[in-house]
Amino acid sequence: MVNKLIFSVILLTLAIVLTTGLLGLAIFKKSEVNIDKPILGCGVTDEFYYGGSNPKILNLPGRMVFESNCQVCHRLNEKLVGPALHDIFERRDSLWIVKHIKNAEKHRDSGDSLAIQIYEDYYRIEHTAFEKMPDSTLVKLVTYLIEEGK
Repeated sequence: MVNKLIFSVILLTLAIVLTTGLLGLAIFKKSEVNIDKPILGCGVTDEFYYGGSNPKILNLPGRMVFESNCQVCHRLNEKLVGPALHDIFERRDSLWIVKHIKNAEKHRDSGDSLAIQIYEDYYRIEHTAFEKMPDSTLVKLVTYLIEEGK
């Protein structure tokens, strides 16, 4: 009797888990998100973020790039490990910023005095190199920083 009861509970639990999984899969399949074009491999696409009455709240895709790559060391409105970035385009031009994001060490090695000064001012902490970041992703990040800096 006890073995039948245990077997029934296990079978019922398995049925619930499978049903929930299949229901989730059916909902996911019907969603409008195109998982063939992920941002940074996370499976979230531009279409997911645009929509509604205020896409800035839902997000510019660059916000996701910022949060997953930059927010460890930077904040928009406060100095952290690195400088605050809210007004970065008032202080630097976009070419300088892109060079620094791609590879700050090469940027310093080229003799750029501002890149060297930032390195010294922030305790010689090396900025992560994002040389493999696709240009389309970099454009999303830069657009986000420009929009948030306004």
